[in-house]
Amino acid sequence: MAKYELDDSDGNLEKLAAQLEKIQGSDIELVDNSDTSDQRPQIKVASSPQQVMPIVFAGVVGVIILVALALFLWSRNQANATSVIVPNVVGQQLPEARKAMDDVRLKLTLLYDSSSTLPSGTVISTNPAAATRMPVGSSVSITVAGSAPAISVPSATITPPTGGKTGSTGSNTSSATSSSSTTTTTIPVAMRTIPDLTNLTEDAARQILGSLGLRVTVARGENKKLPNNVVLATNPVAGAEVRPGSDVEITINFPATSTSTVTPPVPTPTKVVLKDYVGKSGAIVMEELKANGYKVEVRIVSTNITASGNVISTDPPAGKLVSPGDKITVTVAK
Repeated sequence: MAKYELDDSDGNLEKLAAQLEKIQGSDIELVDNSDTSDQRPQIKVASSPQQVMPIVFAGVVGVIILVALALFLWSRNQANATSVIVPNVVGQQLPEARKAMDDVRLKLTLLYDSSSTLPSGTVISTNPAAATRMPVGSSVSITVAGSAPAISVPSATITPPTGGKTGSTGSNTSSATSSSSTTTTTIPVAMRTIPDLTNLTEDAARQILGSLGLRVTVARGENKKLPNNVVLATNPVAGAEVRPGSDVEITINFPATSTSTVTPPVPTPTKVVLKDYVGKSGAIVMEELKANGYKVEVRIVSTNITASGNVISTDPPAGKLVSPGDKITVTVAK
């Protein structure tokens, strides 16, 4: 509280106090100094709340701004600590791309594109794209040129039970010999079924047979009613089963002259219902699909819903109509 001394020469202190109160906007208190040596009356002036509030308000606002700034910086640091930027690995080989993803703590899901003209193992694309921010530990799909690696199926070893002992030494020796022998059963390689290639072009026939792992030889034939460069027959015939790597001869039409310039439509392959392969061995499923003329793409993902090497899903799913030559994506547990 401020203290002001006033001259009482005119004896009208109440009037002066009232005037000061209007000017200052403060509370005025008259002080009696009659008990002191100082005989001059005094006026105490209390500071007005209207003068103090703006200062208090400004201080509160300043504190709020500082707290908000501190929270913003903290949240930004937290976001940077729990998320990373997807590196650009397009054009790199798979081992280099895998290391780049490991360095930023991202997981990989591999897709293969057997139709790509890039060198095998070259990264074609990523999903999400490079420079995308993702949480640490997220999975990035990488499409790689080439075919998926084959999944090996181990052979089954069967050990017959140990025979019982007899009283003679010779019998014991025979029993021990029998118990030490083993029988190894090897799962047979899936056979390839020759598809019907009649009226397909040579290029289309080569592509289908190549996808089945079969080698192609070409013979010339002649049918003037059909256009040039279409398949007239195959040897072995359609429906026959052969081992992977076998030779298949396709007879291509090369007539000397053609009586018709109209190209007949290529027949649409017969559609069948795709079976349910979920839970089955990925290696066996791929062999079967390729043997039936389908293009197979393999996705390998980490999961705990089924055993390693088993099929998780197919695209298209079971029950859909498919034809030889269609692409079927098989997702297999890592």
